Amino acid sequence: MYDLYTQGDIKQLVSQLDDNVEYKLFNHKSVQQASAVGRMALQSLLRKKRDAIELSQWVPNELKAHGTTVNSSGIYRGLKNQVPILGEWSHELHVNAQGKIYKFVEKLYELEEKYFD
Repeated sequence: MYDLYTQGDIKQLVSQLDDNVEYKLFNHKSVQQASAVGRMALQSLLRKKRDAIELSQWVPNELKAHGTTVNSSGIYRGLKNQVPILGEWSHELHVNAQGKIYKFVEKLYELEEKYFD
């Protein structure tokens, strides 16, 4: 899934989602910044995100499954408006009996420039 996003293959990524998937994006202060309901709405939102940020890295560091819920976290690196960015992300994915993601909660935390190496 994460390779698909980094490569920009949103169509293949969306094929792993339930038709009525619920998506919520939060910043590090737990303020909701975006939401979408339905596969096509999320596809549109993911394309906009992908077009706004040129990712060079989106790497999961941790992946844990708890029944039908998968929690993952990692780092991202890239360019946003030609400015280098570095951050951490976490995902909470809920999977139905058909193996499709029906709930997707994402949190992003952009690190300050002083943390760049």
